[in-house]
Amino acid sequence: SYPAWLDGPRHAQPFRQIVRTLGSGLSVCWRRRPLRRVLVESMAFEGLYKSSKDYIQPVIQFAVVAIPVATWLSGAQRSAVAISAVAMFISLCSSVASRRAGRLTDRAGSDQRAGRWLWAADLTSFAIMGVGIALGVPVVIVVAFVALAIVQNLWKPILVSRVATLCDAEHTATVLSVNSQACSLFVVVAAPLIGWSVDSIRVMVADTGAIAWWRFAPLAALGLLVSLAMIAWRQPRQAEGPCEAAGPGVA
Repeated sequence: SYPAWLDGPRHAQPFRQIVRTLGSGLSVCWRRRPLRRVLVESMAFEGLYKSSKDYIQPVIQFAVVAIPVATWLSGAQRSAVAISAVAMFISLCSSVASRRAGRLTDRAGSDQRAGRWLWAADLTSFAIMGVGIALGVPVVIVVAFVALAIVQNLWKPILVSRVATLCDAEHTATVLSVNSQACSLFVVVAAPLIGWSVDSIRVMVADTGAIAWWRFAPLAALGLLVSLAMIAWRQPRQAEGPCEAAGPGVA
């Protein structure tokens, strides 16, 4: 059902030209500071979410054991029902968030400012997660995961808009592809580090009572650290506008 006319005019290109286009796109990503800033932000934002989102399942499993609900079901059945319900709720909230991203930008006044608002929301979500971990309240931790999913789905459309603003149409696809690979690179580094930290804490502390929740502390700690670093990072003086106007020497 995808209309072919949206692809625009398509012409066969020699392999050499394809390589030149790719090289030009990579050069744009590296030389233009406002665009480079957006890609680093996205790498951290999306990579952080992808590295931590799957830990919601063990959190829910622990919560099911701690909260005596639907006791006529086995532990595995209660976990399956709870995880499915939370996943459905996250999907519904995420779809609504994606549709409302434009309203957030309008309210913020620009895509750049909306991005800073989302970093503040990310920081708040990880802070809430930290509070839930410290107090041993699983519902609070799950709420933090839901909030992170909503913020992530607000971030993606705004990211595409920021890239389109800072980059000409010829390089947009290449820049978004570079962004995707950069996010994967962040996950490659962060996911094993988080997993090792969680496993290490599980071995170090007794797996009883509220102390069991401390194993998830690395998630909140890394999220707070990255969010604070991105918020503290000074914005370029010209972070909006097309690439042609900004030029490679923007400071």
